[in-house]
Amino acid sequence: MKKGFIISFILLVSNVILVVLFLIHRIFFSIPWINVIYDSIIFWLSLVFYTFSLFVYGGIIIAYAILLLLYVCGYNLVKSRQLTGSKLYVFSLLGFVMNTFIGIYYAYFGILFNKNLALNTRLMLIILFLPIIFALSLILVIVNTDMFIFYKDLRKAGKIWKHNRPEFKIEVKGKITYINIETDDFLFTPIPMLIIAKYLQSQGFSISWFIKGAFNHLGKEILSYTSK
Repeated sequence: MKKGFIISFILLVSNVILVVLFLIHRIFFSIPWINVIYDSIIFWLSLVFYTFSLFVYGGIIIAYAILLLLYVCGYNLVKSRQLTGSKLYVFSLLGFVMNTFIGIYYAYFGILFNKNLALNTRLMLIILFLPIIFALSLILVIVNTDMFIFYKDLRKAGKIWKHNRPEFKIEVKGKITYINIETDDFLFTPIPMLIIAKYLQSQGFSISWFIKGAFNHLGKEILSYTSK
């Protein structure tokens, strides 16, 4: 949480500084060193954010399509190869978040280079969207950090899951099922989740419960951050 907030805050401060300097340079008085930097990179920035914008957005859409394919493959593979399938669909969810983050920031900075809009309109839009960009980056950075840590743990847990899988006992008491994991070793977070998923699968439950839970958790995080 703290790391995600710090990263988002640094992005916000950087954006504010850039916007303020650009406004001062354009409206109040010229800043010489900005002219030097601006003249040296404006051609490349215009290419990236305007001339080739259609290709960039196309690449983002293609990335979403590939990630969706990985998600579907992982969802189906997890029934026979649980660890590999779990890695695939968790990686695809991580990719969705990262791709969304890149797309949002690309669209935001692309406003400045949209030659179809007047300069005053572009500046006004940049200022208006700044708080929204900060809120979205805060949510996406935090979610991305959490999912990246979980994915790393999932990879580390692979050796345990393949070669030293802990024993566990199932106890059903009324409507509650207890899964007691017996091990003296340190367990990464994904191990208990894989055991629970394996048990539920053996009982005829769809593995979609885990994926639905991931999306519900993501939705709750978004609501909790936006309601503060």
